[in-house]
Amino acid sequence: MRGGSRLEWAIEFTFVRSADLILHSRLSFNYNSMYRYAANLAIEKYLF
Repeated sequence: MRGGSRLEWAIEFTFVRSADLILHSRLSFNYNSMYRYAANLAIEKYLF
């Protein structure tokens, strides 16, 4: 059972999404979409 790591993943995901929202509200450069792309890749790597 990996319940603990699933909880950690949920916390990490929430942190990534909130950081993404903060970045999106502060700056609208291409860097933001690159950050989102990298975050999505990391999430997929954790999931699959």
